[in-house]
Amino acid sequence: MSWLFDGLSLVLVVAGVNLLAVAGVHGQDDDYWAEGYDEEQNCVSKDLIEETMHNAKKQCVANTMANSSEALDYCKKELSTYLFAACSHTRPEKPGELLYCIDRSTTTCCFHNYTCVNTWNDIGRTHEQKAVDFMKEPEKYLEAYRKDLYFNTCHYLKDSYDATACAEDCKALEANSTLATDCETKGGLFKCCIRRDKVSCHECRYCCTLPFCTYQGEKDVQFYGEESLEYAQELGNQENKITAIQALEVMNPFWKSEDTRCLKPYSDPDPNKWGHYDPDIFPYITNKEVLDKVKPVEYDKRFFNFEDPEVFKMMTGKNFEQNWKEAYGFDFVAQVQNNKSESVMIECSKNCLEAEKTKFAKDCHKDKGLFKCCINTLGLFTFLHERLTLKKEGLISTEVSDICGKNGKKKECSVCAATYSCTKKNIYTGNIEQVYLSPEVNRLGGKILLESGGGLKNERFGFRNSYCLKQDYCSVSESMYDFASFSRATTPAEICKLATDVIDENHVEGSKQAKKLESIQMGEKPCETRISNVRICPKKVLKVKHKHKTYFF
Repeated sequence: MSWLFDGLSLVLVVAGVNLLAVAGVHGQDDDYWAEGYDEEQNCVSKDLIEETMHNAKKQCVANTMANSSEALDYCKKELSTYLFAACSHTRPEKPGELLYCIDRSTTTCCFHNYTCVNTWNDIGRTHEQKAVDFMKEPEKYLEAYRKDLYFNTCHYLKDSYDATACAEDCKALEANSTLATDCETKGGLFKCCIRRDKVSCHECRYCCTLPFCTYQGEKDVQFYGEESLEYAQELGNQENKITAIQALEVMNPFWKSEDTRCLKPYSDPDPNKWGHYDPDIFPYITNKEVLDKVKPVEYDKRFFNFEDPEVFKMMTGKNFEQNWKEAYGFDFVAQVQNNKSESVMIECSKNCLEAEKTKFAKDCHKDKGLFKCCINTLGLFTFLHERLTLKKEGLISTEVSDICGKNGKKKECSVCAATYSCTKKNIYTGNIEQVYLSPEVNRLGGKILLESGGGLKNERFGFRNSYCLKQDYCSVSESMYDFASFSRATTPAEICKLATDVIDENHVEGSKQAKKLESIQMGEKPCETRISNVRICPKKVLKVKHKHKTYFF
């Protein structure tokens, strides 16, 4: 257990877990409800909110902040985290509606009528379309993006990593901006997040600036951006959105998505190598001297950057295994053939069976823990196919070689990866503890495990341990465990009860047959008594030899 002190705020950290509840906050100083409160007018969805609060997935938050605009900002920031958790298998498609209610000084908000992307196939298709749309009209696309997420400025970088233009914008904003003046008046610290990212292709790179203020608020350290100064908050039901200020804590997965980290400008003489701030610390620092001394997270060009042809070559070439392990911390990586004769998981499952005999696994079992082998499959051919499409449409001029083959069938463009861990429950505190065979490389870009039933954010999981497939070879379909449930499971019996979802459209039909085979046990130990992560299907169960379809996300 330790304390982090930045001059004006104190953060309790227990086993790497930040236990400080924080909120993005700012708004009108006068209390909206001071002139009286009309419950019928300002709590029109009270019944729907009460119903939503009883849903299995966390969709509501509540607080008792006196300033109504602060309270609503808190709602929006917290709910964005829960929205990503609700769509943990894929990602949010439509955030839906934000329901708002204040009753006896308690503000309650929920997100309602949201939708998640159905499959990773859908994500792949939209990923490519974004690249095409961007390259047709880069400046127009970027300006619409800037306005939609409430960035201050954005610059089109083409295929460059140099975000100096945004760093200079931030300097100007700190020297002369309404937000900087307002922040100083509140005794806060003006900061500027520089987002450097790409829109699905190497030539689609950009940087954007997000100025914001961190200050000691009503209860905790809080932060707000320019949009809080530009318009009065709508205190009622409204369209739900995830804006740039709400993404400062980096709760979203990065795979085929946005990189929401903030650069630390001039942290390296070469602007192409500027590192990133730690998002668990950066938004909440209220002291300039502390901010200047913060050591950045070193930039790794390989990290979620498959759009770059150089990186793509590194992750598919002869040193692919070393690059995957160094960039993401996997324990095992294998290139796999994309065919219909066997599951693409099989190489990782073989390695998993071997790992179950290691000292790490045996020590875990002796310590009454559960050894877990989290495996997933990754298809990189999507990134190459995008470049082929851009080249075909005349949107890029560089030559593109198809090394993946039709539908990515060549093994260079497909991998399975495995991560080994031990999960146990502390008999004294009841807390779940996770120990990994290999140290975590970078926890960003994965998922957030929320405390059971909602509440404080509990633990970050890196990408390597955020998507775990069920290794059941009685199944003709490949399905994924619910992230939160799998992470918390500490016994084989709990694993047996876990629900799974099929998130590849090629396996939807096969999943129906899979459910029938899952319940058949002939010559096997009952599920709850098995200690292996892999179910090797008895021939008696497989009356008909089923061909496995491939699975990628």
